[in-house]
Amino acid sequence: MFNEKGFISIDCGYVEQDYMDPNTMITYTSDAKYIDTGESVRNLNSALSSQYQSLRRFTQGKRNCYNVTSLASNRKYLIRASFVHGNYDSSFQIPKFDLYLGVDLWYSVSFQSFSDQVWAEIISLIKSDHVVVCLVNTGHGTPFINVLELRPLPSFMYTIVNGSWSLTTLHRIDAGSLSTVTLRYGSDPYDRFWVPYTFKDWIALNTSSTIIINQNNQFQPPLAVMQTAAQSSNRSTGINISWEPPTWAPDALFYFNFYFALTQVVANSTRVLTIFLNGERWGEPLNLLSPTMHWSGTLNPERRSQKYEVDIRAYTFSDLPPIINAFEIYMANAPSSSATEAQD
Repeated sequence: MFNEKGFISIDCGYVEQDYMDPNTMITYTSDAKYIDTGESVRNLNSALSSQYQSLRRFTQGKRNCYNVTSLASNRKYLIRASFVHGNYDSSFQIPKFDLYLGVDLWYSVSFQSFSDQVWAEIISLIKSDHVVVCLVNTGHGTPFINVLELRPLPSFMYTIVNGSWSLTTLHRIDAGSLSTVTLRYGSDPYDRFWVPYTFKDWIALNTSSTIIINQNNQFQPPLAVMQTAAQSSNRSTGINISWEPPTWAPDALFYFNFYFALTQVVANSTRVLTIFLNGERWGEPLNLLSPTMHWSGTLNPERRSQKYEVDIRAYTFSDLPPIINAFEIYMANAPSSSATEAQD
């Protein structure tokens, strides 16, 4: 188990004493000292984990803000807000509202159903010893929040995150995992959410052997994520991944990482990958020779087209089909200085 030093874990709307989550062993606290507006509500659904059995809703005012203090200034933080509506108010109406980090739009929160668990995540350099997170009513129902979490990151991680760029998570996928549970703290010391996913035409692979991950790698995917992989159904079929910007950020730049490692060594066979981005070869072929992590991704934020399509194929001289272990896709934002400083 890792040390959760520096974690700030807020159970929004919760009014009792601090408690330890039995699954993650993370200690959660009430939001009472971080906000003085809104209404605490219990969501009496025993199927929900502890953090989702309470929430804070904001029926008054257009903009309601948390002021989270006791941060380490000039430090990168992963900040995550989580939401489950659960029809807590018996309204049978699903709201839509905006989330801001300081004065900058962070995320537009919407739901497909009452049971949806929606989480918004941003990695940002926080220059002061506190940060302001705001929920803004857009006229489409009452804003609410269940959980607000802040996780400090080492300076060597996600080096693109500085005073010029922050990263909003679009997808973070644990490919080939057959689990139904999102992997997080306990397996990932930085408490990133890795969502398990295997497309119907992918073959799930896994290993209990150690995957070598360079300690100097700036992304540090957790071992448990690298021990699973998805393989295409045959050598002539590629692994296809595509995404578009959300409607609320149509001009967003992208920043993405793909991770590969052998989970099975097949005697006298090669596994060499070629990556195509929007139909054009991207980078050099990756020759997976051993259970060592390989990375391919962007060095700087970019935008080539409205829709991004990645096709991972077996190289001409590869004996085995292509695989992928995990990937992260972010939107890169240029934060205004007041979003992460103390003045506002």
